[in-house]
Amino acid sequence: MSIFAKLTEEQRVKKACGDILEKAPEFRGVLQIGTKEVVEDCPTARTNGRDEWYGRAFVKSLSDPELRFLIMHEVGHKMLQHLTTWSELHEEDPNCANRACDYYLNLWLTNDYGADGWIVMPKGGMLDERFAGLNSKQIYKLLRKEQEQEDEGEEGGSDTEQGESEPSDGEQGMDGEDGGQPQPGQGKPSKQGKPKDKQQGFDEHDWEGAQELTKQEQEELAQEIDTALRETELMAGKNGTGGNRVIKDILQSKVRWEDELREILTAMCPGTEYQTWARPNRRFMGQQVQIGGVMEDVYMPSTYSQTIKEMVIAMDMSGSIGDSLVAVFLGEVAKIAAAIKPEAVRVIYWDTAVCSEEVYRGADVQDIVKCTKPKGGGGTDVNCVTQYMQQFGIKPDVAIVLTDGDLYAGWGTWPCPVVWAIADNPSANPTVGRTVHVEV
Repeated sequence: MSIFAKLTEEQRVKKACGDILEKAPEFRGVLQIGTKEVVEDCPTARTNGRDEWYGRAFVKSLSDPELRFLIMHEVGHKMLQHLTTWSELHEEDPNCANRACDYYLNLWLTNDYGADGWIVMPKGGMLDERFAGLNSKQIYKLLRKEQEQEDEGEEGGSDTEQGESEPSDGEQGMDGEDGGQPQPGQGKPSKQGKPKDKQQGFDEHDWEGAQELTKQEQEELAQEIDTALRETELMAGKNGTGGNRVIKDILQSKVRWEDELREILTAMCPGTEYQTWARPNRRFMGQQVQIGGVMEDVYMPSTYSQTIKEMVIAMDMSGSIGDSLVAVFLGEVAKIAAAIKPEAVRVIYWDTAVCSEEVYRGADVQDIVKCTKPKGGGGTDVNCVTQYMQQFGIKPDVAIVLTDGDLYAGWGTWPCPVVWAIADNPSANPTVGRTVHVEV
């Protein structure tokens, strides 16, 4: 009998962590964040984004490759900060949020570490190659859309009434929810022919526990994770391994879109001094300088400062834009406006029509986040903004549009320079203006 067969569950978890450090050193920093406990009251495993709990009976039931996968899965949730990054998605639809995070994570682990069987996804896990190349929020949107289509189709009767069989024992997840482990690209077909997949995976996501961390604890955790990932990339560079693509993406998303937006706006809306020969500089009037033995009058250009008179902030208020993103974006715009000093900032909320308009002047710009009242929640047609501006003769020096980029009828015809802040949609590429991609 192998010596490892005599290990306790705590020892097996510790050994699996050692295996991961050796085979996947990029997990080293985050693997050591928080605590790991083997407990009796956890059916499978769970994390609150900092600490991890492993059910004793579940650990005992797993092979070594499955246990390694399980631990990397829990650490992956921490590494990607799923339980804080996507908390709004969970509030909207817990089922789809749980599945979206797991689909993304399981694809990454399987494709990058599972080719040789070193890790194996435990039964009940979710894997679907149709989500390759998408982030968790994009997967969430697809799952929500499929769920809505499925719900519409079920209005005429239940699944069993439509001839759909009940799930077999093999389709039961480890936590007792229905659904099993579909093969890549497959799932339990609904009557529309789309995957009907309501399983929750093999672990628990402690969203509530993540929210119970104090603000200071959340900030310290985020900084600790960021530092660990950057040290990992630094070590990969020294070793010449090139690092891991997902970790590179995580760190790339840390590049502040706010800085990029500020740089673009500063370049587009200069507040620096300019020179004009249209009127002489009074400081030098009456002065003379000797040129070639002859005294000549001094004639120098005067300077003037060009500031922008008005900035339009057009906020997409379709259902996919959350209030927290609106608050973060407006807060950053207020800071930028303080530096650029426009005479007025006009905030326009829109979906398929302009829902409301607010104008802030002078020192009131700093109170945008505190005073604003977002309105909307319908579809997404940015042409309503440009038509509104034309109708009321609004001609700003620059317009900034926050949107998810899923527009019905193109990017609009703008009477001014426009900057697009595209939220969580890297495939959206406006055909007019400048673009900043916002990762949230």
